[in-house]
Amino acid sequence: MPYNMNFLRYPKAEHFDDVLNGVKESFDSTGKPGNITIPASGVNVTQQGPAIVTLVAGFESLDEIDQLQESVISNPEAWSRINRIASMCHHANWVVSEILSGAPVIPANYKPKVVSRIFLSAKPGLTQDLINGLMEARENTEADIKPIVSRPITGPMGMLRISQIATGLQELEDLSQATRKAAAQAGVPDLLSQSPIRSVGRIVHSNMP
Repeated sequence: MPYNMNFLRYPKAEHFDDVLNGVKESFDSTGKPGNITIPASGVNVTQQGPAIVTLVAGFESLDEIDQLQESVISNPEAWSRINRIASMCHHANWVVSEILSGAPVIPANYKPKVVSRIFLSAKPGLTQDLINGLMEARENTEADIKPIVSRPITGPMGMLRISQIATGLQELEDLSQATRKAAAQAGVPDLLSQSPIRSVGRIVHSNMP
């Protein structure tokens, strides 16, 4: 089962550019595929500034996650860089996620510019039903670029994430509408414990295979 890591950093206003440059350097040092996004539209006005999100992908197993984390922790320069970036943020965290829908398939010459991430919480006891519903919706959507279904390995056990890439906001909206329609037909809304939360990021740096 493939996995990925998301780093979430909320820079202090005076350090946004410093954090972004440091994040690019840190990401490039991994040699892994992925991207870095800044908000295309903020989630709400109360959060502490816009989040810079780094996706580090291409892990085929948790053993590979172990190897990366241990190599960073044992490397004084890399560990110092991560802590230096964190010191310029209100908050910094990283999340390991299992990709339930398998590794994404991206057509040749497809250049995504935006990413949508939707976080959903299942009603107690219905997590597997929600996973099944999302996978059915993904299979039935007519979109060429399929959404990615994943779940963090920490936090609420019923939390899932749907990620969608697109070349622009209008294409993203079209793809999202197709996914919502398929999800409704699969009965997904009845399995949710609360309203989903969505973020939309603009890709400012990437390393795609």
